[in-house]
Amino acid sequence: MAPKAESVVEFALLAALGLALPFANFPLVVWRGFGIDPSHVVAGALVLVGAGRLLRDRAGIRRPPGMLLAGALLASPLLAYAFRRLPGFSDSAFWRSFVHLAFWLAVYAVVASCAVSERRVSTLLGLLACEGLILGLYGAWQTIAFARGWPTGVSFLDRLARERLRGSSDLGVWRATATFEEPKWLAIYLSFTAVYAYARAVRARALGGKVSVAFWLAVVLATALSVTFTASVGGIAIMALLLLAMAVHFIASLRSSRVMAFAFCAALAGAVGAWVWVAPGSLATLLRTRFHAVIQSLPGQSGFNASYTSAWRYERNARYAVKMFEESPLLGIGLGQFAPVGAIRGRELGFSPRDTRDPWVGWLAWIAETGLVGAAILATLLAVILRRSWRVLQPILNPYTILTSFLVFAVVAKETHSAFYVTFWTWYPLGVAALSARIAGGWRVEEKHFENVAT
Repeated sequence: MAPKAESVVEFALLAALGLALPFANFPLVVWRGFGIDPSHVVAGALVLVGAGRLLRDRAGIRRPPGMLLAGALLASPLLAYAFRRLPGFSDSAFWRSFVHLAFWLAVYAVVASCAVSERRVSTLLGLLACEGLILGLYGAWQTIAFARGWPTGVSFLDRLARERLRGSSDLGVWRATATFEEPKWLAIYLSFTAVYAYARAVRARALGGKVSVAFWLAVVLATALSVTFTASVGGIAIMALLLLAMAVHFIASLRSSRVMAFAFCAALAGAVGAWVWVAPGSLATLLRTRFHAVIQSLPGQSGFNASYTSAWRYERNARYAVKMFEESPLLGIGLGQFAPVGAIRGRELGFSPRDTRDPWVGWLAWIAETGLVGAAILATLLAVILRRSWRVLQPILNPYTILTSFLVFAVVAKETHSAFYVTFWTWYPLGVAALSARIAGGWRVEEKHFENVAT
């Protein structure tokens, strides 16, 4: 669906923002403890350009799905600030988080309403998917090179980075980080880029390009396999679920050869599983150890508090978040108050500073800080985005319906083992999902295209 007046500038900024996200650990300047990296500069320019367009075309502000809900999401934290402040409430932390959320919601609104054509969005997906593949392969190289004493480039990145790359494990294995501060962050990023690549594969199938289909599916698999080098249990689990969903969708959309496709997917999954559980080598050993430690680290088990796994920290952090929700279930304890309130009320409830310093389970932290009101608004926003993308002809054959659905899933899934709800990590992919939902309505597929490539 082409907009009335396509903006090349908006497309360039939209692409530049997506490409800049992996370099957040390399700020241009640090101001009052906050690193301003290239993504912030590009996002600021995008907001200014997009806001100018929306003011010129006021009807455009109603097009992106959930625009009013985004405004409500920004307004809802003010209720807790006005009516419900717990001991330890920090005004500075609240306003700092509020301003950050306002900025990222503005980014979401502009990305969702960008004046770009379907063809340019397809180009954007290709760029982001290829960047993800490159960084995923580089992360894999880091792990392999570390084990053999080869150059990894990590020392060079550490000299440029604000925080040193934390890929070393207690078992002497380097966990892939690429340009990210932690392995988990690389795994989260790759889950998004795998979705971008799969959307390109679905689009290529619709247009009858067999070679393009094979290429983009190869990108999906290479990106997914590179996640194993991060040894992130949560990241690997999410990628496995995404691959399963992609396989189910791909097989369901076939007109023939379904048995062959199913056999190939099953064989591939079996091969990866066999490698993880049987193969020799430090990486496979680390993966087995970490998966086993997830079970061991449950309360009352022998491995509880083991340094080579963080599952027990998630459990304690989640219990604290639930307690904070119980303190103020309707409005929440306040945006940005997870740590300040925890320093007072959390200590009174018997939690250690390590349990309350940073949120580890994003959805529980979001509900604790914004209450049922904030949770309901966000859930409604996600539902509106998904509903719009599926209100099209033959949604299962529509690459943009699939892109929207899988992106929303990736965003929701990442918050089960991370807390990036007030960052680009949530609002850029959700903005792309909302943009994709708009484009889905204008995508038309001739049945014969799928018949040509299904055999």
